[in-house]
Amino acid sequence: MTRDEIIKMAESCSAPEWWEGRQDAWHMGLDLERFAALVAAAEREACKDACTRYVNSTNDAVALTALNILDAIRARDAK
Repeated sequence: MTRDEIIKMAESCSAPEWWEGRQDAWHMGLDLERFAALVAAAEREACKDACTRYVNSTNDAVALTALNILDAIRARDAK
């Protein structure tokens, strides 16, 4: 997620109302980036936990799909 994407999402939530007139809006953008990264990481962890429950499924197709999704999420963690 880029800084511009984060700011665009914040703007869609009326964030500019609390940004207006602030001298430190640039620093606020950095804080938003850190916040977005934390939220994304927490969501990836929740998704990994959900996939892990299916990796040991008795249905081989379900287990393989869950493992592939888990690998994709882990690859995003490595970025």
